[in-house]
Amino acid sequence: MSKARQLADLLSTGGKIGAESADATILKDADINVSIGGISGATGSTITPTGTTAQRDGSPSAGYFRFNSTLTAFEGYDGSAWGEIGGGKGLGNGQTWQDVTASRAANTTYTNSTGRAIAVFLRAAYGGGGTLAFHVDGVLISDSYEGGSNSKTQTFIIPKGSTYKFIPAGAAYIILWSELR
Repeated sequence: MSKARQLADLLSTGGKIGAESADATILKDADINVSIGGISGATGSTITPTGTTAQRDGSPSAGYFRFNSTLTAFEGYDGSAWGEIGGGKGLGNGQTWQDVTASRAANTTYTNSTGRAIAVFLRAAYGGGGTLAFHVDGVLISDSYEGGSNSKTQTFIIPKGSTYKFIPAGAAYIILWSELR
């Protein structure tokens, strides 16, 4: 009997090996690693490995999947890093707009350390002309020039872990800086 067939037989018995099993040595020398989660019912849910960030596998392999109870998110290992998988945490879900004008300054680099993408809304003014430039990870995302007195609004998506910076030139200055975090 092939090892694949032995595994299929094991799974068809619900993972039970014992006196009732036709072959109690089904996994002996099978050279396979099996992690069998339970199922809550015929149409229910599978039980996924769960643990804190500190309890992650010490030497994971690509394809590992678990629920991280510290981050309250599903995560997978891609061969080099753990990353969030699905779970309804798209941009805006569970986030709120925050006025961060008082804690932001032009020509300062900020890092999105929230663990997920954020949105930045920026309103800046040109007092007699100037240029507005916005960079993400050192890449110019947007720039604009106005010759007179005016204001301009811009919105940007900042990926998790990315840096961002507003660089005004001339008489340009910040009026409002809000972030969806």
